[in-house]
Amino acid sequence: MTGIIGAGFGLYGYFPAVVKTEGKAALLDEAKEILASRLELQKYKDDVHWFKDVEEILPCVDKLIVSVPPKIQEKYFDKILGCKNISNVVFEKPIASTPQLSQEIICRLLDTDKTFRIGYTFLYTDWFRNFKLEYVSDTDVEISWEFKAHHYKHDIQNWKKYNSDGGGVVRFFGIHLFPILVIFGFTKVIISETHGADSNDLQSWNAVFENTKGFKCSLSVNSNSENEHFKISTQEELISFASPFETANDTIQNEDNRVVILERLLKSLVNKSEDESMFVLYKSSNDLWMQTEKINKFVKI
Repeated sequence: MTGIIGAGFGLYGYFPAVVKTEGKAALLDEAKEILASRLELQKYKDDVHWFKDVEEILPCVDKLIVSVPPKIQEKYFDKILGCKNISNVVFEKPIASTPQLSQEIICRLLDTDKTFRIGYTFLYTDWFRNFKLEYVSDTDVEISWEFKAHHYKHDIQNWKKYNSDGGGVVRFFGIHLFPILVIFGFTKVIISETHGADSNDLQSWNAVFENTKGFKCSLSVNSNSENEHFKISTQEELISFASPFETANDTIQNEDNRVVILERLLKSLVNKSEDESMFVLYKSSNDLWMQTEKINKFVKI
């Protein structure tokens, strides 16, 4: 049985994905009121085993999804590591609020017999699964992603806005791109510059990465843009969507269109042949994140 800690994306994203792959899910009582308020989730309301709190749910599941803010996720790590009954774990990204702490957690996970995944959902999109690496092997590349984050659109002061909490344009949004860069072969950062109202409210990010052949990948992410697009280009446009999740499943009764992507992520847990390559990817992605933050320059706007 799979347990879910988290009543946000854990509920409207992971919960339907778990039910579709396993039939039932284990949730915490704190999610009851939210579940009752979400019309698109009512068809799953009988597919729940309810548990009072984290302490009660941990001994009763063999698989676990942790979808809470990074600083809360960090506090659960030792408890989860100590649960011998839990063999598979999915952590949301970022796995911790800083690349240094993330590296420590990943290394400790690698020393266990647990299979784990980090919620780098771009890896499970149709466009990425169909992407041919030869398109980007011997050429310069540009990646551009513009959107207006929910906290800017609605003037909300939440953790996703603040760099120190594991939020912001690099740690919460741009972090999706580190595994993509690694797979594309761009494993060295040359330039990184963030912009925002202050160094804790980072709205946009520009960076240049390099591969072993000296080709460059120019990257720009703007989380407070009036425009909405996601593009990957060389001499020609390779990918162009309004959103990187545009090719996910069509919305069904207002269900989040990332549910099918999360189903693919969950199914990857049973494919043990993927484990080693994924673990190497997570380590390399985190190393690139750490490199980037070390050289990053902040510009006030």
